[in-house]
Amino acid sequence: MESEAFLNTLDTIKVSHHEGNTLQNLVSQFISTVDALKRVLPPLVPEPREDCVRIKLPDSSDYRGVVTDQETFLKAFEQLLL
Repeated sequence: MESEAFLNTLDTIKVSHHEGNTLQNLVSQFISTVDALKRVLPPLVPEPREDCVRIKLPDSSDYRGVVTDQETFLKAFEQLLL
């Protein structure tokens, strides 16, 4: 998509009214999304603590994979305890 915004190398750009409105709407949506994430994410991701271990569990649809992952976690924990 070619527009004046991408063809101009000066400090200012000139865009059509339609392009300007589109860009302004996209920026507003982006800012709203970032603000929403800033409000929603902190309660979902608690502060890390020194005495906690966090593990992202794999997909449990494959039983053999679960057993293999469990053995890997066990080995890792055993190394931490030594």
